[in-house]
Amino acid sequence: MTAPTSLRKFFIIWVGQLASTLGSTMTTFALTLWAWEATGQATPLSLLFFFTYTPKVVAALFAGVIVDRFPRKRLIMVGDTVAGLATIALLLLFLSGTLQIWHLYLAGAISGLFDYLQRLAYSASMSAIVPKQHFARATALRSYVTNSGSEILGPALASVLYPIIGLGGIFTIDIVTFLIAVGSVAMVTIPQPQQAKGDHRLWQELTFGFRYIFARPSLLAILVFLLSINLVGSAGAAIFPAMILARSGDSATVLASVQAAAGIGGVAGALLLSVWGGFKRRIHGLLGGGIFSNLSGAVIGVFQAPGVWMGGKFL
Repeated sequence: MTAPTSLRKFFIIWVGQLASTLGSTMTTFALTLWAWEATGQATPLSLLFFFTYTPKVVAALFAGVIVDRFPRKRLIMVGDTVAGLATIALLLLFLSGTLQIWHLYLAGAISGLFDYLQRLAYSASMSAIVPKQHFARATALRSYVTNSGSEILGPALASVLYPIIGLGGIFTIDIVTFLIAVGSVAMVTIPQPQQAKGDHRLWQELTFGFRYIFARPSLLAILVFLLSINLVGSAGAAIFPAMILARSGDSATVLASVQAAAGIGGVAGALLLSVWGGFKRRIHGLLGGGIFSNLSGAVIGVFQAPGVWMGGKFL
């Protein structure tokens, strides 16, 4: 496989994925408002979170094997296409007046599964389309600018456009961004790495990650720590939109502002870390970041002032 010499392919794909992520973030925010307006309860929002993220946990058990065995370009396109088709289905149900909450659960589960495969294939393709000296730059654009940028712009745009164009209009924007994403990937070639020769039975590949982790107690301890804080954090994230809407008089603007503060905090943290370089002992950064992140989340739950919510989300 020839080593890449420029960022041209990466930028083409990145622009499409940025547009798609922004459209998906807008749709997620608009669906949150729609579900809250339809039910006024936290349970449907929590279940939507559950059905969207549970398939990603299941996919993590086998997705790596699929990405290694199948063309990554096709997997990226399939992931975007399935997400786009799910949005089209929701749009048709909405236009026909038959959209129900359980439709969101089903669409979220399907999109969540294929989104994980798409993101993993995209991430694994970086070494094939990004020169080695630009890895840090590409990672910052792909991870921080795309995700945190979408967290900033997506809710803000959706909160402004939702009262004007409604859920159907937000769906339409998401579909357009999906077409941009698929088209950008179709424009470039993504080399597929050569499969290593030898005996690679499927079961050995599926269990390799577990065997690797359990053979390294320190790595296992870190993963248990991350599992613990993410389990608790996800419980809070599942009810977070409902809490903000209930405490702000159903204000989409307040919810968008608080979520945007989280995106701004992500970008600020990435910039700080890139300049500072972090602790010499990385474990201090891991533990300290986890502690202060969760303390900031606790502040959001205790106080009932939008300014404090934004400050907590930023931190």
